[in-house]
Formats: sequence, structure tokens, C-alpha cells
Amino acid sequence: MVPHDLLLDHVTRLKENPRCFIGEIMSVFPCRISLRPNICYRLYCEPADRPSRAGPRFVGFYADKCVGHLACIRTVVCGNIVCGASTPDNFIVRTTERGVLSQDEKERIKGVIGEFAWRFDESFLRVRQRFYLLDEIHQTSFIKSSKYGLWRGRDFDLSRCPKLAGKQNYSAAEAASVLTGEEWE
Repeated sequence: MVPHDLLLDHVTRLKENPRCFIGEIMSVFPCRISLRPNICYRLYCEPADRPSRAGPRFVGFYADKCVGHLACIRTVVCGNIVCGASTPDNFIVRTTERGVLSQDEKERIKGVIGEFAWRFDESFLRVRQRFYLLDEIHQTSFIKSSKYGLWRGRDFDLSRCPKLAGKQNYSAAEAASVLTGEEWE
């Protein structure tokens, strides 16, 4: 296991212990260029060789020094276009890391590949990609107050936000509302 996977495994075991309280985790992905397709297709895509962030309940999209959108992660799959094929219809799911891929979710993956794959070199279609498929996306404004931008994914324990501390089973809409106007470094 890679360090991130070990951490998520440890957090999962702690959450199962009734004497421990670990808040909900939000993984934040920097996605300035891909923000529009991420929102349009309710998904996030990254190369499958990066550490998986399938464990956290929420995902946030970071652009312009702020997490501007938040959603619940529903399904996570890895797959690629069949070698020799060039259309999104030839997308094959290789592994499922979370949930069960619905036909609607598979169509969303095909849609984003068909509409936006031209932005990437041809290897994008052949290399295994990880797709985080999301429930409804909610706007927020969780502002990064420090000087520099976010260059790679980051996890947040939402229980550290005073308004969410001690709460459990809240929705993405509630989290987005509470985080609006909050700052982080």
C-alpha cells in the first residue's frame, strides 16, 4: 500500500471504533483547466497510477485560490480505451474501487472522453485513468488564504471546521454551505 492508502485504511478503522471520532474527509483536487467538464459530467479524472482517494466521502474542486465546488463521491473506477480503438464507446472498466458503476455513470465517462480527450495527447486514451463519479455538485467558497496556490490534491478533515465539529452524516449541500466564506492555509 502507498502512504495515502495506509492513512485511509487507518482512518476507516478508527471510524469503526465507537470511542474515536474522526470527521468526514474531503479530498480537494486542483482543476483549473478541467473545472468545466468536471462540473458538467459530475466527475473527476486522474491517471490511475496516482494514489487513490476513493476513501473520503467528499471531493472538492480547487481553482483560483478557492474550493468552489463540493460533492459526495459515489463511485470510483479505473479503466481505459481498448488498445487500437479510438472512440469512447470502447472504454473498458478494469477495476472498481468504490460503489457499483451504473449505466448513467458509464455514459458520463464516455461523454467526457468524447468531448474533452482532444485536449490531451493520444496516450490519455490508452493509459488507465481513475474516474471519481459524483452525486450532485454544490457551490461553495472555501478560500485559500496563504500566498501560493494548491499544486496537488489535499485532504481536509471537515470536523476541524468549528461549525461541523461533532456532526455526523451531513450532506454535501450542508458541508458546502458551512464552508462558504471559511478560510484555510
